[in-house]
Amino acid sequence: MARHLGREEARRQVARFRRIVVEPSENLLWDAMDLKLAQPKLSYADAIGHATAVDLGARFLTGDRAFRRMSNVEFRP
Repeated sequence: MARHLGREEARRQVARFRRIVVEPSENLLWDAMDLKLAQPKLSYADAIGHATAVDLGARFLTGDRAFRRMSNVEFRP
């Protein structure tokens, strides 16, 4: 976000969404690590995001093609 919108706008956006931030549990981090091991090209942030979505029973929205055929994912290029 900072790269595209600038640091100050990134700070405003982070503050805006701070109230919905989810602290990952240790089990969630292990799930994310397992996904990262199975799909090495995924970023850790995306692996944690997907594991969090699964844990919360939510769909993971992404434009990353690596997630295209995965369950629990809504892919939008």
